[in-house]
Amino acid sequence: MIAVARPELVAGRQQSGIQENHEETRKLGDRFSDAVHEHSATAENWHGTDTREGGGLLGSPAPTSPSSVTENRNAVAQNAVNGYLEIVSTPAEIAAAAAFFADAKAGETTGQRQRANRLHGSVFGLMQYRQNARTGQVMLTQETIDIGLDRLRNLDVLDLHADVWQSRDTYNAKGAAARTAKGWGIITPGDRVPLHWHGAILLKRGCDLTIRQVSDAFEIPSARIRLPREALGDNAPKGRGAARRAFLDLCAYLTHELVAGDHSA
Repeated sequence: MIAVARPELVAGRQQSGIQENHEETRKLGDRFSDAVHEHSATAENWHGTDTREGGGLLGSPAPTSPSSVTENRNAVAQNAVNGYLEIVSTPAEIAAAAAFFADAKAGETTGQRQRANRLHGSVFGLMQYRQNARTGQVMLTQETIDIGLDRLRNLDVLDLHADVWQSRDTYNAKGAAARTAKGWGIITPGDRVPLHWHGAILLKRGCDLTIRQVSDAFEIPSARIRLPREALGDNAPKGRGAARRAFLDLCAYLTHELVAGDHSA
């Protein structure tokens, strides 16, 4: 199931917002930093965690011994609320996720930093695993997601969002081959994907954020955040109404009505 939320809009109010250009995006950066620092309770725990074995898109090397790697199956506290999977985290897990993000951000490659700082838009697809599949370190919590949404609401830029925790997802042929090539063991189509989260964000008309700003808001590594043209490829909507149509396409992926990545229904 997908949770969809729409902040209240004032009827007839002109959308002054943030204009789609770099100058206004830079101005927003100062406000964004203030919003991030409002939630600094876990900042003191951001140092001292080793995530060198994170692998893949997170800016750190993949394991070098595929035969020794297995998908982590650590127990995760979860509830089913009206059909929607709810992940429950302890304070220690929330701190661990914050530490992971800080280390992942500090370990970004030059290319990852440039991409995060330069690419911007009004629609974003987000994805992150709950745990590092090899070490078991928590990388994402529901509490962090909720804070990210609140940060966007406080900036008055959030129009629509949809998100889902996926616990029964399986790899398709493309995903299995890619996972195996990255050194995560022998993965075959149909194998279960570790618990992970997908989100789709649509900003209000006239608003614009960089990938870096969205990454900092949700404390998710920038490599896990994509613009529609990256997530949907040649099928990304173009022309009038493209942003809203792209958001709906990303929503369709959350339930795999649309398959545009490495996972199957």
